[in-house]
Amino acid sequence: MKYRVRKCTQTIAVRAEATAASSAAPRTPWSPSGPVRSPTLKKPAARIAGAENVSTFDGNPDIVGDARDNFQRNGLQGIRSHVGILRNRQSISDPHEMMTFHINREFWASRLSASTADRDVVKTVQVPILCLEDVIKEHRATVLICDIEGAEVDLLSHADLAGIRLIIMETHYRAAGEVATDEMVRQLIMSGFSIHLGVSHNHFLVLRRRPLG
Repeated sequence: MKYRVRKCTQTIAVRAEATAASSAAPRTPWSPSGPVRSPTLKKPAARIAGAENVSTFDGNPDIVGDARDNFQRNGLQGIRSHVGILRNRQSISDPHEMMTFHINREFWASRLSASTADRDVVKTVQVPILCLEDVIKEHRATVLICDIEGAEVDLLSHADLAGIRLIIMETHYRAAGEVATDEMVRQLIMSGFSIHLGVSHNHFLVLRRRPLG
């Protein structure tokens, strides 16, 4: 497979097309990721797809600035970073709605599901909500990568993932709950995905949808 990726610090979506003969024209991949300061995940995506094909989204405005600095130092200034929270269309009642994002003392643990009473939360910020389906359509993404501290359940449950062929994510039983997480996975399987047992491990899950025919 050949991957072109767009990345965000809340989930990652990637455009993938087979290098073999295919009737599909090349499309731009998209990717959202979880709150991550390090360019570790973004760098491989950019090396594979080209930095200009990578976009990042993060709920923490501070991280976006740090990410841009990291990209610049690593020669990946073509990566575009955005502040925003991805939600599926069904969960958005107001397209202009803002969402509260909790900044953790340990940046990688920043998340949606927290409160100011949590000792590890140092501040909260209001960030815009972005529609997952609109972002996928805009970037013509086919691969989605998520590490979003339990928010993957709300993001992917009932989402329209018609254009997505591959999902790579970390699940979070403790944050999202076993029942809700298992139901999300069941929905994905019912929509045509299968679990890639060769690379999935523990809470790291890879699901793929093979082309028909």
